[in-house]
Amino acid sequence: MLFDIKYWKNKTNLKEFNNIKKEVLRLVNLKKNNKKLYDFNFLYQDKQSLKKNISKVHRLFPDYDNFILIGTGGSSLGSKAILDASSKNNIIFLENIDPNYILKKVSKIKKKKILLLIISKSGETIEVLSLYQIIINNF
Repeated sequence: MLFDIKYWKNKTNLKEFNNIKKEVLRLVNLKKNNKKLYDFNFLYQDKQSLKKNISKVHRLFPDYDNFILIGTGGSSLGSKAILDASSKNNIIFLENIDPNYILKKVSKIKKKKILLLIISKSGETIEVLSLYQIIINNF
């Protein structure tokens, strides 16, 4: 299987990763010590801020015609809520394995340059793996 990673290069670096890692560990320690977490201000961003951030993400992957998010339940709901704030119409959510549902969704795909975002907490969710196989086998 071939994955196009051209647009992922230089999107982050080790220093940035380590800074985020430190912050996550700090928040975990606060939680372990039953202290309140006040660092989730991003949850209260207004719609304009969300749209601005989503637009930045779209610019990172300019050569893709379609964006498909595969996930079920909580793995897709949060992303769906945020991405629905985007004005882009090329975001397709695949959330169940009903054949009619899949056919309806994938029939919207006109071009072949597809960016997949696959979300599964365990990495073994059968619906997510099945949807992934369907997309890979048909495109």
